Amino acid sequence: MTRVLVVLAALLACAGCAASVSVAAPARSPMLADLELDKPIHELSPGEVARLESSAASVLSEGPEMIDAILEEIRLADNPQRRLMLIRMLHLALEDIPSAADRLAHNRNIERSARRMLSDQDGDIRYAGLLLMGLPQESRVVPTAVEMLEDPDEDNRRFALSVLVQVAGRDFGFRPGGDAAERRAAVDRWKSWWRENRSRDVYYQPPANPILMGFRAETNRITSNAGPYAVQVRDEEGNPIPDAIVAYSYSFSTADGIGRVINGRETTDAHGRALTGGERVVTGFQYLGAQLIVSKIGYQREALRILPHFLTPNSFSIEVVLERQ
Repeated sequence: MTRVLVVLAALLACAGCAASVSVAAPARSPMLADLELDKPIHELSPGEVARLESSAASVLSEGPEMIDAILEEIRLADNPQRRLMLIRMLHLALEDIPSAADRLAHNRNIERSARRMLSDQDGDIRYAGLLLMGLPQESRVVPTAVEMLEDPDEDNRRFALSVLVQVAGRDFGFRPGGDAAERRAAVDRWKSWWRENRSRDVYYQPPANPILMGFRAETNRITSNAGPYAVQVRDEEGNPIPDAIVAYSYSFSTADGIGRVINGRETTDAHGRALTGGERVVTGFQYLGAQLIVSKIGYQREALRILPHFLTPNSFSIEVVLERQ
């Protein structure tokens, strides 16, 4: 699996780790157990995306208490696509906790899980371990990436280097696919650099964490827009319906409950298609979803509620079937 830095846009027990206490794994959440993904999200059909987003919304609506359950599902994930999706959901759940003190226990659990993943024999799991290590706002992603420069998987080494170059602005001559002796010499230079800089707080903060900043950028890309939605209106036989009215309203709210609604309407063209307006989410507001009402004389009116997406863009195609009166 090719490693890419998240723009966007954890694991078997650690063999050999000293363990003085046996901790029972949390019970699996039925909502998470049913949240399956076995291919990249961009390859999902519209129906599969709708089901995925509905399940993700249900999980995230439960709040921070789902964090440990998500961690357990990451441990149990049997393919890279599902593992990455769950890590993205874990990021979203963590970002909803405003207090650093409230995040502390979760961060410790995440780092323990990441360490187990980083010692796994599977390169995909080690890669996910570095992603997981990057989720806490005060993280050890830089020294962990330095360690991953010695990973046996070339893709993992390349990913770790991409993280470090964004932080340090240099590569110290490290070549992920280079000769082993040359790599060791470059790793020594990286380790020397880290010994000189590890006492600097800046390297434990979000600006020096390309993984966290990448997840945030991907989340912002998804949540900062409402629409547009491409609406296709057909009759029961599958024929396009021209001149149908597509009325829509987008709802927004602030954290303290101040609401905002934007309304609009479009008419379908000769092919039964209409494109609703797109809105940029104003800073301080959250997109709550949209209401669509599709109507035409001689047909029964159809109303749809569109929930906001968390993992895929809030702009997609919708097919509406109108029944004759």
